Amino acid sequence: MASKAVIDAVLARLGETWDGISVVPPNITDEAPADASPYIAVQFPASNVERMPVTDRLYREEGGFRLVLHMARGAGHADVTTKADALAALFRDTAFAGVETFVPSTPYIDDESGNYVRAAVVVPYRYQFRDA
Repeated sequence: MASKAVIDAVLARLGETWDGISVVPPNITDEAPADASPYIAVQFPASNVERMPVTDRLYREEGGFRLVLHMARGAGHADVTTKADALAALFRDTAFAGVETFVPSTPYIDDESGNYVRAAVVVPYRYQFRDA
């Protein structure tokens, strides 16, 4: 799992809603809304921290976070991929709050999840920090 600083930075960039779609932070129950409205689940499945120079307390965290867009089945393939591409663009080759992101994956589309079509985008990142 990513450090708190990375999680906070990513969630701040998305906001509580992104483009009118609710954002569900990690460790919150990933239950679909009763009204079948779209939502984005944010997941931080993997990260690694290493110490940079031997003589300094500079650390580098590298990992990836996953943005899983859930849209109602029947929303249309074009709508799902357009939103997923826009999510990827928000994090493509940019830096914010000390987090540097790189080229996200293309959306993986899963249309076998109940009333939702899911589109997942994985964003690799790097975060450097110092201990006090």
